Amino acid sequence: MTITSIADHVDEARKDLEEGVDRAERPTSVSVVQEDLPEPLQSRLDDFDEALNRTPPPEKFPESASYPTAPDVAAIARLLIEAFHPHLEDETIVYVYRENLTRAGEVTHGKVTQASGRYRERFGVDWFVDINWTSWVGMRAAARIRLVDHELSHLVEESTADGSPKIVSRRHDVEEFVEIIRRWGIEEGTRQEELARTINQLELFAPA
Repeated sequence: MTITSIADHVDEARKDLEEGVDRAERPTSVSVVQEDLPEPLQSRLDDFDEALNRTPPPEKFPESASYPTAPDVAAIARLLIEAFHPHLEDETIVYVYRENLTRAGEVTHGKVTQASGRYRERFGVDWFVDINWTSWVGMRAAARIRLVDHELSHLVEESTADGSPKIVSRRHDVEEFVEIIRRWGIEEGTRQEELARTINQLELFAPA
């Protein structure tokens, strides 16, 4: 991204969050099934429905924007940060859609990238979360929430040499984060099923 596009994204993201501006034609809404949510989130069912549907993703990927903002992703993230990732409350995260997203030649649903120094200094952005729009629009509501939870789980707090806290990005535990599997269970049709057969499940799924 160029510096200009970063500024545009930050401005758009802030407007989307503050005003709830719908920048795209509304597609069919998605609904969250309470039983599909981890227990700590079930009391927030209405909040997640609102987050998913107030400003839903565009039905067609915008031709005029390579990185359109994703206000529904941002709204979901706010709820998840409150519930599971409070160390990210002071981080400035910009959420954007990518029409297609790949890593090492394979399709990936999301990606977290740290903003470079000049972007952090000039625009106050700490992280970018890219969401594969093509994957996102085909997902059930719970799968969307789980994906955002997964991406936020990359960002953890560590201590620097002088003892001050610092947010860093980490890799997966076993192609997935243990806490995501604990919260959401094994995702059918993925490598997690194969991994679950080879991991000591009593240890993996023990209460956190």
